[in-house]
Amino acid sequence: MNINISGNNTSNITTQDEGVLLSSSVNTLNFTGAGVTASGTGSTTTINIPGGGGGGSSFTTGETTLDFGAFPGSSDASIIITGQTGILSTSYIEAWLFPKDTADHLADEHIYENIKVVACNIVAGTGFTIYAVNTNQINEPILEDYGVSVSTLAGSILKPSSFQTHKSGGKGTLIYGLWTIRWRWT
Repeated sequence: MNINISGNNTSNITTQDEGVLLSSSVNTLNFTGAGVTASGTGSTTTINIPGGGGGGSSFTTGETTLDFGAFPGSSDASIIITGQTGILSTSYIEAWLFPKDTADHLADEHIYENIKVVACNIVAGTGFTIYAVNTNQINEPILEDYGVSVSTLAGSILKPSSFQTHKSGGKGTLIYGLWTIRWRWT
Protein backbone atom coordinates (compact mmCIF):
# COMPACT_ATOMS: atom_id res chain seq x y z
CA MET A 1 0.00 0.00 0.00
CA ASN A 2 1.46 3.38 -0.98
CA ILE A 3 0.28 6.73 0.32
CA ASN A 4 1.58 9.75 -1.57
CA ILE A 5 1.23 13.21 -0.05
CA SER A 6 1.56 16.08 -2.49
CA GLY A 7 0.09 19.44 -3.42
CA ASN A 8 0.35 23.05 -2.31
CA ASN A 9 -1.64 22.72 0.91
CA THR A 10 0.34 19.89 2.52
CA SER A 11 2.16 20.28 5.77
CA ASN A 12 5.00 18.13 7.02
CA ILE A 13 4.08 14.59 8.03
CA THR A 14 5.66 13.20 11.18
CA THR A 15 6.39 9.44 11.28
CA GLN A 16 6.91 7.51 14.48
CA ASP A 17 7.84 4.01 15.53
CA GLU A 18 6.04 3.13 18.78
CA GLY A 19 5.82 6.85 19.52
CA VAL A 20 9.50 7.58 18.78
CA LEU A 21 10.12 10.20 16.07
CA LEU A 22 11.49 8.83 12.79
CA SER A 23 11.05 11.90 10.56
CA SER A 24 9.09 15.16 10.53
CA SER A 25 9.15 15.82 6.76
CA VAL A 26 7.77 12.74 5.00
CA ASN A 27 5.62 12.97 1.86
CA THR A 28 5.39 9.21 0.99
CA LEU A 29 4.53 6.30 3.25
CA ASN A 30 5.03 2.77 1.85
CA PHE A 31 3.59 -0.12 3.90
CA THR A 32 4.76 -3.58 2.88
CA GLY A 33 4.56 -7.17 4.18
CA ALA A 34 1.91 -9.79 4.70
CA GLY A 35 -1.00 -8.63 6.84
CA VAL A 36 0.16 -4.99 7.18
CA THR A 37 -2.80 -2.59 7.52
CA ALA A 38 -3.18 1.17 7.88
CA SER A 39 -6.17 2.87 9.49
CA GLY A 40 -6.95 6.09 11.27
CA THR A 41 -9.23 8.95 12.16
CA GLY A 42 -8.50 12.63 12.42
CA SER A 43 -4.85 13.56 12.13
CA THR A 44 -3.38 10.16 13.16
CA THR A 45 -2.93 7.08 10.98
CA THR A 46 -2.09 3.80 12.72
CA ILE A 47 -0.12 1.11 10.93
CA ASN A 48 -0.67 -2.43 12.27
CA ILE A 49 1.91 -5.14 11.62
CA PRO A 50 0.70 -8.47 13.02
CA GLY A 51 3.11 -10.19 15.39
CA GLY A 52 5.08 -7.04 16.04
CA GLY A 53 6.83 -7.05 12.67
CA GLY A 54 8.74 -10.29 12.84
CA GLY A 55 10.67 -12.22 15.41
CA GLY A 56 8.93 -15.34 16.61
CA SER A 57 10.52 -18.64 17.39
CA SER A 58 13.28 -20.15 15.35
CA PHE A 59 14.01 -23.83 15.72
CA THR A 60 17.24 -25.75 15.52
CA THR A 61 16.42 -29.03 13.81
CA GLY A 62 18.15 -32.31 13.11
CA GLU A 63 17.83 -35.93 12.14
CA THR A 64 19.46 -39.01 13.61
CA THR A 65 19.19 -42.77 13.49
CA LEU A 66 18.23 -44.68 16.62
CA ASP A 67 19.47 -48.27 16.92
CA PHE A 68 17.47 -50.92 18.80
CA GLY A 69 20.21 -53.46 18.03
CA ALA A 70 20.44 -56.57 15.87
CA PHE A 71 17.51 -59.01 15.74
CA PRO A 72 15.73 -59.77 18.06
CA GLY A 73 16.56 -56.27 19.36
CA SER A 74 15.42 -54.48 22.47
CA SER A 75 12.29 -52.87 23.90
CA ASP A 76 14.01 -49.49 24.29
CA ALA A 77 16.91 -47.44 22.95
CA SER A 78 18.47 -44.01 23.40
CA ILE A 79 20.92 -41.67 21.72
CA ILE A 80 22.70 -38.55 22.97
CA ILE A 81 22.57 -35.52 20.67
CA THR A 82 25.61 -33.25 21.10
CA GLY A 83 27.01 -30.15 19.40
CA GLN A 84 24.03 -27.97 20.39
CA THR A 85 26.01 -25.01 21.74
CA GLY A 86 22.98 -22.66 21.86
CA ILE A 87 20.68 -24.96 23.83
CA LEU A 88 19.62 -23.77 27.29
CA SER A 89 18.40 -25.78 30.25
CA THR A 90 15.00 -24.11 29.68
CA SER A 91 14.85 -24.84 25.94
CA TYR A 92 11.82 -26.59 24.47
CA ILE A 93 12.80 -29.87 22.77
CA GLU A 94 10.85 -32.54 20.97
CA ALA A 95 11.60 -35.63 18.91
CA TRP A 96 9.52 -37.96 16.78
CA LEU A 97 9.70 -41.03 14.57
CA PHE A 98 10.11 -39.83 10.98
CA PRO A 99 8.98 -41.92 7.99
CA LYS A 100 12.24 -42.36 6.11
CA ASP A 101 13.82 -45.63 4.98
CA THR A 102 16.75 -47.03 6.94
CA ALA A 103 18.89 -50.09 6.26
CA ASP A 104 16.45 -52.14 8.39
CA HIS A 105 12.99 -50.57 7.97
CA LEU A 106 10.89 -48.96 5.26
CA ALA A 107 9.28 -45.54 5.69
CA ASP A 108 5.87 -47.26 6.04
CA GLU A 109 7.08 -49.17 9.09
CA HIS A 110 7.96 -45.84 10.70
CA ILE A 111 4.32 -44.81 10.31
CA TYR A 112 2.71 -47.95 11.73
CA GLU A 113 5.11 -49.13 14.45
CA ASN A 114 4.22 -48.26 18.05
CA ILE A 115 7.35 -46.46 19.23
CA LYS A 116 7.10 -43.67 21.79
CA VAL A 117 9.88 -41.08 21.35
CA VAL A 118 10.83 -38.54 24.03
CA ALA A 119 13.59 -35.92 24.15
CA CYS A 120 14.80 -34.79 27.57
CA ASN A 121 17.83 -34.46 29.88
CA ILE A 122 19.10 -31.19 28.42
CA VAL A 123 22.74 -30.32 29.10
CA ALA A 124 23.00 -26.57 28.51
CA GLY A 125 25.46 -25.67 25.75
CA THR A 126 25.89 -29.34 24.81
CA GLY A 127 22.75 -31.24 23.84
CA PHE A 128 20.08 -33.65 25.06
CA THR A 129 19.05 -37.32 25.04
CA ILE A 130 16.41 -38.98 22.88
CA TYR A 131 14.70 -42.06 24.33
CA ALA A 132 12.45 -44.48 22.43
CA VAL A 133 10.29 -47.30 23.78
CA ASN A 134 8.34 -49.93 21.89
CA THR A 135 4.78 -49.58 23.20
CA ASN A 136 3.26 -52.44 21.21
CA GLN A 137 0.98 -54.50 23.47
CA ILE A 138 1.72 -57.87 21.87
CA ASN A 139 3.74 -59.98 24.29
CA GLU A 140 6.31 -62.68 23.76
CA PRO A 141 4.83 -66.17 23.94
CA ILE A 142 4.44 -67.53 27.44
CA LEU A 143 6.39 -70.74 27.87
CA GLU A 144 5.40 -73.27 30.50
CA ASP A 145 8.04 -75.04 32.56
CA TYR A 146 6.83 -78.35 33.96
CA GLY A 147 9.82 -79.07 36.12
CA VAL A 148 13.54 -78.91 36.44
CA SER A 149 16.11 -81.27 35.11
CA VAL A 150 18.14 -82.91 37.85
CA SER A 151 21.37 -84.76 37.17
CA THR A 152 21.90 -88.00 39.05
CA LEU A 153 24.47 -90.79 38.88
CA ALA A 154 21.98 -92.74 36.82
CA GLY A 155 21.47 -89.86 34.36
CA SER A 156 19.18 -86.91 33.95
CA ILE A 157 15.58 -87.04 35.16
CA LEU A 158 12.74 -84.52 35.17
CA LYS A 159 11.68 -83.69 38.71
CA PRO A 160 8.42 -81.79 39.16
CA SER A 161 9.18 -78.45 40.84
CA SER A 162 5.64 -78.01 42.14
CA PHE A 163 2.07 -78.85 41.31
CA GLN A 164 1.73 -75.58 39.39
CA THR A 165 3.69 -74.81 36.27
CA HIS A 166 6.10 -71.90 36.05
CA LYS A 167 5.70 -69.49 33.21
CA SER A 168 8.20 -67.33 31.43
CA GLY A 169 7.79 -64.80 28.64
CA GLY A 170 5.15 -62.12 28.34
CA LYS A 171 7.79 -59.41 28.73
CA GLY A 172 6.54 -57.25 25.87
CA THR A 173 7.77 -57.07 22.35
CA LEU A 174 11.26 -56.45 21.15
CA ILE A 175 12.04 -54.29 18.17
CA TYR A 176 15.24 -54.33 16.17
CA GLY A 177 17.29 -52.23 13.84
CA LEU A 178 17.65 -48.63 12.79
CA TRP A 179 14.83 -46.07 12.93
CA THR A 180 14.86 -42.46 11.69
CA ILE A 181 14.26 -39.79 14.33
CA ARG A 182 13.81 -36.08 13.72
CA TRP A 183 14.15 -33.50 16.49
CA ARG A 184 13.98 -29.76 17.11
CA TRP A 185 14.54 -27.30 19.92
CA THR A 186 14.07 -23.62 20.55
